Amino acid sequence: MSISLTHKVGPDCGIAGVLIDGASAPTAELDTYAPAVEWNHQSVLASVLPDGEHTVIIEVTGRRNAKSSNG
Repeated sequence: MSISLTHKVGPDCGIAGVLIDGASAPTAELDTYAPAVEWNHQSVLASVLPDGEHTVIIEVTGRRNAKSSNG
């Protein structure tokens, strides 16, 4: 089982923390910076999980990519 997130990326976006089932995900941080806005960007958060229900938490870290214009 895998988990993907559909989200915005862009020049004004920051870094998010990712938890799956209360632990850091394989992609523990998600940098949502991109030079151009894309509203339906897909990122794989985990590619190998046991079948069943899982809880995903996306946390605002307050940090950003150095290239981000929102700071």
